[in-house]
Amino acid sequence: MNITYPHVIDVRHASPTPKRFHLRLPHMTTLLFGGVLLISATLAAIFAEQITPYDPTQMMPLERLHPPSLAHPFGTDLMGRDLLSRVVFGAQISLMVAAIATLISALPGIILGMIGGMYRSGFTLIIDYLMDAWMAIPGLLIVIALTAAFERNPVILAISLGIAGIPAVYRLMRNETLKQTSALYIQAARASGAPESYILLRHILPNTLPIMIIFATLRMGGLLIAISTFSFIGLGAQPPTPEWGTLLAESRDYFHQAWWLMVFPGLAISLTVLGLNLLADGLRDWLLPE
Repeated sequence: MNITYPHVIDVRHASPTPKRFHLRLPHMTTLLFGGVLLISATLAAIFAEQITPYDPTQMMPLERLHPPSLAHPFGTDLMGRDLLSRVVFGAQISLMVAAIATLISALPGIILGMIGGMYRSGFTLIIDYLMDAWMAIPGLLIVIALTAAFERNPVILAISLGIAGIPAVYRLMRNETLKQTSALYIQAARASGAPESYILLRHILPNTLPIMIIFATLRMGGLLIAISTFSFIGLGAQPPTPEWGTLLAESRDYFHQAWWLMVFPGLAISLTVLGLNLLADGLRDWLLPE
């Protein structure tokens, strides 16, 4: 007589019981508010040419240092250029550099982190040692070295910040992979003969992806501040390019007579970083419920 066991499942396709994704009102508000701020900045960057009233590089000497008005809602700078147009166009460069730097850090960091956490071999030990040595090098030194070797522009800044961030992504992904590999469902999948590549793609990656998305969102906010800082000291976009850090650098000698030159670019940076932080906080409550 054949006996069937309906409760037995194929462990090769087993995974942790999915958590119910739900948001309480405060968490939903955080997620939505952060998303609105970030989407607003992104849409402003994408449609900058359509929504700005002036060319961001157009000089109007007769209108230099005019305060905010109906004609110039953010006022004008020392060359008579419309500050609203320059702030909106600055979003293109700042967000693009932050996104590129985040991708440069995330892609190799996630791949190497999964390999380093899944396998223990001479190759992975070498990766560990290299990442430890890499983390000992200050990110500022990497940025200075690359900008000195090539040139000062947003592309080089994005590449250097991305390279500097790879070890942090690697360490987080490696630790999360190690946690997953010690789980019972992974041991069961291995015992059933499931290939390692299948375990990585079917189990490890989906279960570690939420925390990596949250980390990348938080890191992008930090990168925006770093990008503006490096541009402020002359290691990023160069004048007259309308980048938020460059706009702040141009305003430092005129703050007492033209406060709007510093306030509006600073608000753009602050609100965008706030949006990213709130979005990461909301994603954490959604993707990683207690």
